Amino acid sequence: MKKIFAIAIIALFLLVGLAAADRLPPQKPENQMINEIEYINVLGPVMKSVSLVSEQSSAYLHNGILAGSADGAAVANIANPVDATGALQAVGEVVSQTTYTNELLTNGGLTDLTYTLGYDTGNQIEESWNLETDEILTYASVDGSTLAATERATLDVAANYQSTANSMRCVFAQATETVMPAFCNKVTVESTLASVTSMAVQTTLELRDTAASADIAEAMNYKINVDPNAAQGGQYADGQVGVTFTASIREAQGARDLNGDGVVGTGDLYYAPAAAAGTDWYQNYWDDEARITNVVDTITVTGGITKLTKAFAYSSAMTM
Repeated sequence: MKKIFAIAIIALFLLVGLAAADRLPPQKPENQMINEIEYINVLGPVMKSVSLVSEQSSAYLHNGILAGSADGAAVANIANPVDATGALQAVGEVVSQTTYTNELLTNGGLTDLTYTLGYDTGNQIEESWNLETDEILTYASVDGSTLAATERATLDVAANYQSTANSMRCVFAQATETVMPAFCNKVTVESTLASVTSMAVQTTLELRDTAASADIAEAMNYKINVDPNAAQGGQYADGQVGVTFTASIREAQGARDLNGDGVVGTGDLYYAPAAAAGTDWYQNYWDDEARITNVVDTITVTGGITKLTKAFAYSSAMTM
């Protein structure tokens, strides 16, 4: 039967620098490196599954993350970066969670797959990554067989406010403020394939969740390309492709010299209710939401696909 439906889509989505206070937890004394290389060429059913979950904290993993002490008192601990006198401590807790899954299922047909995964839990710098994956997949149906696949990654980072002291990697760097505010950011990417009878697909993922200093950004990049299966000589890739990107960004405000006296905090009031005029809580909003950004980008195409390309780039770091 001759194809009567074709669709060509090229889409680029870019999300960069939404936040100005983000930082990542540093590496642990013991670091791991995980590497996987896989090649499959088979005429017949395939079942494949990969799963990775990594959680870490600049302090330790516990139920009270970012919540302070159990009784609410201002005691000296990492989760609550204010000591018993109310003074700001140098270190505020930062936590991150990375999850990744990759699943593929066929009930027959010709599958050709090249796949690599690398995960390094050590500190990273710009243009280096904790998690990297690459996949090249071609599929051709035999006797009505189909392919289904899903790839999904999430990067979830949150932190309490902390002093900017000793937070920058470069010795010449100067932070614009004395405090890095609290934040809570979550980014996800997902691609799905369904009812595929003929298709060539390539995906790449880059993710950073560990760094030694606040000027190294948390980041995630993802790209998917869908083309006809050249080995079959067809004009179309046949099946359903869905791609979804989401970002939930919650940022607090920092302390600023509002009255221009050269001293941050002295008389710098955002507002001054009579019952609490002049108190530190009304001067600085390190732990209160000041900006909320939510992004959802999704697309699903079905039928004869001549071309689909979609890319997502996210990066967020402390500005200097």
